[in-house]
Amino acid sequence: MKRIACVYFVFASALAAAQVPAGFSQLDVPATVSVKQEIAATPPNWQAGRDAARPELKGVTVFDGAPSEEAALVPDREVKAGAYAVWTFDPKGKRLIWVQAQFAGTAITLAQALPAGTKELRVYFDKGASVDGARPIKRVVYR
Repeated sequence: MKRIACVYFVFASALAAAQVPAGFSQLDVPATVSVKQEIAATPPNWQAGRDAARPELKGVTVFDGAPSEEAALVPDREVKAGAYAVWTFDPKGKRLIWVQAQFAGTAITLAQALPAGTKELRVYFDKGASVDGARPIKRVVYR
């Protein structure tokens, strides 16, 4: 069984178009989202405003079951000195594997279940870049 932990990879860049490894499918994780946020109450002596920046993808978390169950999984390994992280699963498992995307500047997340029978997930990073000290995501693939 996988170790359960709350683990986040922090990124803030668009997913780069890249070749998908043979036998894998690409998970199209949105690079940005549009949100509508309002302040509930402005503190005295302050003025509310808006930042024009769109919330960018800052990370993904992999879950054993729905994210509401909070069973986050750590990667099984990192390959090629951190070029990508790998999670492996029992393709006959009864629970679905979910991927949740987090975005900078908002509490909004997006989550999607991977198809039943998924046996591997890879998250590829841009090793030559750094955004707030983290590695931007290049692509997310599964099989």
